[in-house]
Amino acid sequence: MFKQKLNFTSFNLWTMVLILALILATFNPFFLVQVHAVEQIPTIPTVNAQSIYVMDARTGTELYAKQPDEYISTEALLPLLISMVVLDEKNLDDNLLINSMAQNMSTQITGNSGKVGLEDGERLSVRQLLSALLMAQSQDVVVALSGIFSDDAEFISKIQDKVTEFGLQKTKITSPLNGSTLTDHTTTRDLGLVMQKFLEYPELVAINGQADFSFTPNNMVPEPRTIQNSNLQFKKDSDLYLSELIAGQYASANSERPQNNSYVGAAKNTQGLFIVALGGSLESQDNYSNSETLFEWAFNHFKAVLLIEKDEILSSLPLADGNSLGLRAEKDVYHLINASLIKPAFSLNLNPGESLQDTVEKDQVVATAEIIIQGQKDVSIGTVNLLANRSANLMEESSLPLEKSFSDRILGWVLKVGVVLLFIASLIFIIRTINLMR
Repeated sequence: MFKQKLNFTSFNLWTMVLILALILATFNPFFLVQVHAVEQIPTIPTVNAQSIYVMDARTGTELYAKQPDEYISTEALLPLLISMVVLDEKNLDDNLLINSMAQNMSTQITGNSGKVGLEDGERLSVRQLLSALLMAQSQDVVVALSGIFSDDAEFISKIQDKVTEFGLQKTKITSPLNGSTLTDHTTTRDLGLVMQKFLEYPELVAINGQADFSFTPNNMVPEPRTIQNSNLQFKKDSDLYLSELIAGQYASANSERPQNNSYVGAAKNTQGLFIVALGGSLESQDNYSNSETLFEWAFNHFKAVLLIEKDEILSSLPLADGNSLGLRAEKDVYHLINASLIKPAFSLNLNPGESLQDTVEKDQVVATAEIIIQGQKDVSIGTVNLLANRSANLMEESSLPLEKSFSDRILGWVLKVGVVLLFIASLIFIIRTINLMR
């Protein structure tokens, strides 16, 4: 009887010790190794593309790269660049006059009688033309859109300006037309960067993601005309349909220029928003399976958490009238972490603007906030501008707090105190149990 009682009590004692250890390992920030950033690349699935670039669209973080600076054709790149250049100049509902040069170009616009294209002298909206460009890379609409500019030289110059603005180090463009020159080139890295910028144009993203589009009949072309998206991942009736894809360009290869086989896409789910760019897949159709595999890999291993929301009030300044001036975030701030982790604690180091005057205007940059991710070792992940949410007069000695903490950090300290108290209570209980056993 005594032996049974001793074993039973010993079992309870060791059970309590094990529970206590699990509590410490699970909840106590002093014992937990906190890895907030992506520190190592998970095992990459096998795909047959020669050049690969995978990135997180929200933070710009490179997730995986394989020969990302190898030259590929510009065919998947041009529709994205051209559409952004056009939308910087025109509204979607503006109309353009179609000329004979556009009528005589190759087309992907179909009607009852096959490919019908554009008609010299008709007027079409920018929306209609961009639909044909972004969904099917129809070359006749490229010529039609060039009419927005004074001449071809200005059109090319505007495209090249985008290349410079986006920092595309390995991209060369001398013609807006696919296959018109063998010297133009880009890379999967540059393709990914352009897609990231393209996502900042929600109207273009919506156009790109259409499965099909119908032109409104007019007096010059009464025949119904349609565009089918050449990327089968947008077609719900296709076995290749990818529900998470929100934007993408697909260029088929030919035997003379296999590097024309290229792809770029952006896919979104609850975990995040990721970009995959491919060059030189073994077969053109492999772009679909390769990209789906890489998107699934990204969704399974990474997520971008929203730390700061655009227009969120992050700090304030005292005003001469006794009120305070709210300072709001200029943009959303995301932080990429491993998919299994939780949103990290963070704080802000606030730095006032150097030229801050007695009077500030609405939307003026009043300060910058350095974002500090907290863990075993604090890490700075960048800054965000703080804007005045209205015009106001400041006090003579208005100042910002040097540091601002958020609920995540406060919760972390509450958790630390709670675990310490739980540890003390458990220790007392164990000691009392041992004493009772004697």
